[in-house]
Amino acid sequence: TFQWAQPWLIAQFAFGMAAAALVFPKHTPQRFLKLDRIALRIAQHPLTLLLLLAAVYKVGLFKRVPPTFLCGSITVCIILHVMTATWLGKRIVRFFESRFCLWLGVISYSLYLLHTPIQMLFQRAIEPYHFPASMRFAMLLLIATPLSLLGGMLGYRLFEQPFIRRGKPTGEPIE
Repeated sequence: TFQWAQPWLIAQFAFGMAAAALVFPKHTPQRFLKLDRIALRIAQHPLTLLLLLAAVYKVGLFKRVPPTFLCGSITVCIILHVMTATWLGKRIVRFFESRFCLWLGVISYSLYLLHTPIQMLFQRAIEPYHFPASMRFAMLLLIATPLSLLGGMLGYRLFEQPFIRRGKPTGEPIE
């Protein structure tokens, strides 16, 4: 088999290119426009997202299609909703423009660097207690995730901000 080559990534690239063609139709050859409109309607239908989410859940149980492929497909559908301002897309944009999401964006690099060590230390700390898997997951979600967010925020404030401030001319506001 060609499993090692991860052929679904080629399909994922094709989906991304199809999404670009759907959002920017002036660059699409005339003969594909009708097919593009049909594909756009399918991709924008909320039922498509629900079916893809259900497929991700089922794949987690049966491992027939790589979850990354399905998650990428869901992402393409969401991007299409956002780019074409559907009812769902407007709500997604509103969510991503929320104060919490903007804050996550600001601390994202520090969060990226620190979340794995924090969560690994937490897992090592609770390992001797032999909690069931569901309890460990709940503890990771409810305790380690906020600790990771705190670590990301502190990393941003203590390390990133001073370097950002040093690189900017005086008088320029810091985000």
